[in-house]
Amino acid sequence: MKYAVVVDEWNGRFESTVPDFPWCSHVCQTADEALRETLDALEFHLNGLLEDGDPIPPPTATISDVQVQVPTAIDPSGSTTYRVVIERAPQNLGAFVPDLPGCISTGRTMDEMLAMIKEAMEAHIELMVEDGDPIPPKTSIVDMFEIETSPASRDIAEVAD
Repeated sequence: MKYAVVVDEWNGRFESTVPDFPWCSHVCQTADEALRETLDALEFHLNGLLEDGDPIPPPTATISDVQVQVPTAIDPSGSTTYRVVIERAPQNLGAFVPDLPGCISTGRTMDEMLAMIKEAMEAHIELMVEDGDPIPPKTSIVDMFEIETSPASRDIAEVAD
């Protein structure tokens, strides 16, 4: 199964999280180390679920690239693309932009949510520029990662059924 993973830099350290498993988080000295530790922990947890005969929750978070208009001082082309993490909730969809802390939105449908997060991103950047705040560089690693579960764990789970 593929799960969304986000690695952010905070004060010279790197924190890696899995939106579908918020407790699966590591803070490390490098982005690679944070990512590796988080993926290892997630694989270990999923295999533990299998060994216990528990179902593996399907991934609900996805990633989308959203292009937004920005001042030419930020990008000479007048637009740039950010990676957005989209999470499914029982009644709607939520989205956040790791490279724009605090930039979030929701919507009832994917189209509505994407339109709302694009509007939120452009307003967020506009307000930062008006306030003289620097626009954070796009440094987050935001991607989907395949998590393998061991065949031995699957056999144990099948026998337990």
